[in-house]
Amino acid sequence: MISFTVSQLVKRFMGSEEASISQDHSPLAEHLNDQYELGIDLQHTATLTEIEATVRLALQSKIAEHKKVTSDEMYLALEKQSLLMVLDRAWKEHLSAMDHLKRGINYRSYAQKNPAHEFKKDSFSLFEQMLEKIKLQTVRQLCLVQIKPPPKTITPGGYQITMNPHKTHQVESTENEAVKN
Repeated sequence: MISFTVSQLVKRFMGSEEASISQDHSPLAEHLNDQYELGIDLQHTATLTEIEATVRLALQSKIAEHKKVTSDEMYLALEKQSLLMVLDRAWKEHLSAMDHLKRGINYRSYAQKNPAHEFKKDSFSLFEQMLEKIKLQTVRQLCLVQIKPPPKTITPGGYQITMNPHKTHQVESTENEAVKN
């Protein structure tokens, strides 16, 4: 998922290889700082490959920081919970988009197009977009998660996991709840 995220971000902000050499890297750096809380400097990278490698390494190290704070089981539960939250949200949005598509697909017949064929084509496109969104949002959520050690009054091992409240929904859990799920 990280490789996909990196390639999509670089493609969106940098474009082709020739354009990336002379292009300003600050929009990509600002996006990474705003959306993923990665404070990286891309000014010393010249090629698209170097930019991708720098961003990939930064994302991997950001996610690896969270692995160091918790146990392996707790981190796997965190990854699972993050993926399921993103998947659930994306699936609901996909179903809503499919409903809108279904309501308006008959108008394609006025343009002398087969509505059934157009529905299949558009619904497959919507599904691919949903899969891309799931990958991007899962990596983003894993970068934004904040893991706080348990206070002294709570039972040992009860880590508190929260998302950055100004970035996305807040999630609170203890290690015991995460392992049960």
